[in-house]
Amino acid sequence: MLSAKSLGVEKQIPLNPDMTYTKPTISTSGKKFSEVSNGFVVYNKYEAIFSGYLKMKDGVVNADETLLTLPFKPKYPNAYINGRVSGNPMTIYVDQYGNLKKQAPQTFEDGDLVFIVGSFSISNGGGGNS
Repeated sequence: MLSAKSLGVEKQIPLNPDMTYTKPTISTSGKKFSEVSNGFVVYNKYEAIFSGYLKMKDGVVNADETLLTLPFKPKYPNAYINGRVSGNPMTIYVDQYGNLKKQAPQTFEDGDLVFIVGSFSISNGGGGNS
């Protein structure tokens, strides 16, 4: 951020590095999914944008179970984003700690694709979940 003052008013101006989007590295080890699409999620200092899918493994995802811990936290707790599998909508959210969760329980077959789309403001500038 650049601090600029004009006519007695000070403003914070974002610099290019503040606006650059980062694609996190997501491990599938020990997770309920076997693959993540290339454009699943990107984030910068201000927002996260989801536009991709998780390829699920056989099994059940319980209500409010963490699917993935993200390297950012939403500005406001429980940021809801759109999820869809086989044409059926589902409720997906990111809690105040940066955990991606599914609100209701669901059984998945190996290879089911959960498409997730949405965006929200983040609070910690993509600085991790410390």
